[in-house]
This record gives sequence, C-alpha cells and structure tokens, in this order.
Amino acid sequence: ELSGTVGYPRLIVTDSHSSFKAPGFRRWALMRAIKTASLPPNSKAYGGWYERCHLSIKQLFTTRVGQGLNFDHWPCWLPSANLIYNCTNFAGLDICPADLFYSYRIARPWETRRNESIDGDDNNMEAISAGIEHLIDAPEESLISDMFKKQMDERQLKYRAYAEFWEAMKDIQQEMLHKRRAYRRSTEPFAVGDEVLVFRPYS
Repeated sequence: ELSGTVGYPRLIVTDSHSSFKAPGFRRWALMRAIKTASLPPNSKAYGGWYERCHLSIKQLFTTRVGQGLNFDHWPCWLPSANLIYNCTNFAGLDICPADLFYSYRIARPWETRRNESIDGDDNNMEAISAGIEHLIDAPEESLISDMFKKQMDERQLKYRAYAEFWEAMKDIQQEMLHKRRAYRRSTEPFAVGDEVLVFRPYS
C-alpha cells in the first residue's frame, strides 16, 4: 500500500516572462497560498544576472559537448550551472548574484558551516521572504488578492443559485412523479374491445 502527501512551495520566484504575469498562473498560486515574486528585467544595475543567461548557458553546453558528454543529459547540467553562476563573485567585488537576490551574504556551498547554522537564517523561510521583499510588488499583490476574492464570491453566489434551482427542480419532479403514480393506480384495467390511443415516437 502506497501513501503520500502533496505539498506546494511557499514562494515561487520567476523572471518577467508574460507566462508568469498571466492571471491564470497568479490565480493558481493564490489558491494554494503560494507567494510569487518577479525578477526585474535585465539591467546594468544588477550586473545583468537577474535574467536568464542565455549566452553563458550556450557556452556551457558547447564546452561539455566538446568534452564528450552526451547532450541528451543537458537538463542535469542546469542545477550545477545555476549554482556556479549565482555564487561567483562579480569582478573586483565580494558579492555574487545570489547576495543581491536575497539582500544578504549567503553561505557558499564550499564554505564550512557550523552545526548551529543549520537552523539559522540561511534555511529560515522568514529570512528568505524578507530578503526578497524588494522583488514583490505590494500594490499588484493586493490587487490580485482583491480580484481573486471577488471572483470567488461571485462563483459562490452562482453555485448557491445553481443548487437552489436544482433543489426546486427536484421537488417539482417528485411531485409530478407522485401524481403520475396516483393516476396510474386510479386507472381501470382495459377490457377486451376498448379503443385506446397508442403513442409511438417518430423514428
């Protein structure tokens, strides 16, 4: 016997593609209490790291294919490439793109962590949410929440009207069925030679 649970992330950070701005995606996330944040467009202020690095990824693929690796396994290369790009310091600086993203210096994977840091701010969801607060558009989130609440209220009203309609229809059908049964019980049996009207649907 197999059993399990389905979980959803508490936060999804996307780029500024129109797919992630669509009402359908925002509604899906809102119904599951998922907070969404959009990265700003590629700009010099952020070193060009916030948008997807197409050129760098292309160079990575070219290098690995040149090393004899099977290109069919390219999805497995993305996590390591993402980690390398986001944890590499900018030229002449002691910060990396991940530091800009979370608004504080993150622990690098190659740095030794102390045991007490396992439950510290690095893995604290509240700290992460606070770190990317500058990416969340509060008026937009409020507007989407209000629109969703209004839509749910309208849907609830329509459902109530729908349920009341079919409840009334059920009562009417039950009453008609009782009348039909009562009429059938009161009808005398046919005698030989009686004239009857036979209804046959047209086919």
